[in-house]
Amino acid sequence: MGRRRRRAVVLAALVACLVVGAFLPAAGLAHARFAGLGTTADGTLRLEFTADIESRFLWVDALDDRGRALAVRAVPDERDARAVLVRGAPRAEVAQVRWRVLSRDGHAEGGAVRVDDGARVAGEAGGTRDQNGPLPLLARLLALLGPILAGGLCLVWAGVLAPAVAGGGLVPPGAARDGEAFASRTAPQRARAGARGRRVVQVVLGGWALGLVLVPPAVLWTLGAGVGELGDLLLGTRAGLAWWAQVAGLAVAAAALLPGWRRGAPAGPSPVAAGAAVAGAGLALCALSWGGHASGGNDAAANIAIDALHNLATGAWVGGLLALVALWPAVLAVADPADRVRLGAAVVVRFSTLAVLAVAALVVTGIYRALAELGSAADLLDTGYGLALLVKLGLFGVLLALGALNRFVLHPRLERAALGLDDSERGAGALLARSVRAELVLAAAVVVAVAVMIGLPPPS
Repeated sequence: MGRRRRRAVVLAALVACLVVGAFLPAAGLAHARFAGLGTTADGTLRLEFTADIESRFLWVDALDDRGRALAVRAVPDERDARAVLVRGAPRAEVAQVRWRVLSRDGHAEGGAVRVDDGARVAGEAGGTRDQNGPLPLLARLLALLGPILAGGLCLVWAGVLAPAVAGGGLVPPGAARDGEAFASRTAPQRARAGARGRRVVQVVLGGWALGLVLVPPAVLWTLGAGVGELGDLLLGTRAGLAWWAQVAGLAVAAAALLPGWRRGAPAGPSPVAAGAAVAGAGLALCALSWGGHASGGNDAAANIAIDALHNLATGAWVGGLLALVALWPAVLAVADPADRVRLGAAVVVRFSTLAVLAVAALVVTGIYRALAELGSAADLLDTGYGLALLVKLGLFGVLLALGALNRFVLHPRLERAALGLDDSERGAGALLARSVRAELVLAAAVVVAVAVMIGLPPPS
């Protein structure tokens, strides 16, 4: 398969994932926070929330002024997906109402309110647990990291590392390209990189699968529900549908990667297999966007598409950094120092183009999403979501600084050495390798901050 066809396969996979994210239906808001207590025309109590809620896992009870339980029944308001009707007891007898609901994005919310003045009752959580507890946070982190790393790894392998080797590296203008001889000289290193890639892929896919296995129990844990209600969660809620889409994405990625990276196979998957894996990872990331905060507001479809693009760009950059850290050293372990510089420069030139596009997409989509989630600048300091966003932005700023150093300082130095313009610049490769490792550590911290943000309600 030619270079242009490989690029077309990868680009088509990315576009397909974005289209899927843009056109999936978006019916709910994130986090069903309590918005108010009202009464219908016939005197029925009505709990109002800031988001659409599921009819499953809906629990409400009522207490009289002596703290005794009253016989009530909670039903969704057919005219408003963000409201619950409390039937069975006259309003005059009810002194306090407690509830537990599941929002359409899979977040559990609970609490209690006094009926006489509509004020919240401190300390009443309606049986829900911390959504950023160890189990939910670990599940979200693994489910988020899996498609990010798998997609970026394949994208960089098929679009950066393999073409750089096949092209014979970066050579001075006018010099003959000995692609076949170069490929023959680097065959042992490519085989070593393929073996390392196989191990990395197995770890990434295993972590992704573990995260998806943990997600449903984590949601049930936050709800205070039992294992017997797993079927209701996976088959009767929007969060369950999003989970199945992520499972499908994992299945596509695993089916594409594991045979192509099996022991004894050529070094790495084919471009078609890599493109299929990127599509599977993209499907999972789009499902995360569809089932998260991006589905809120009147422009839900646009927010989902933009958030999906943000996730895909994150995968291209962060997963690409993992590919460089895990596979590049094995590819560069060639005996001839000149070959090492030529190959390193070719990889850097190709990855720089991908990184610039990914960072540009991250900046534009990140600003849009931040404006959509925050009601005002004060929310950055006054809310947990805003503080987590500040941490993410600070880490991202350092990442941008390192990326700028690589792009505008180390990249030109390595390129000059490969072109034979300045042999003294050969040491730039070692500096670049250390900088990329630092970027990967910071990028992992950014993903952790994102996993925390997913469990927090946005201010707006």
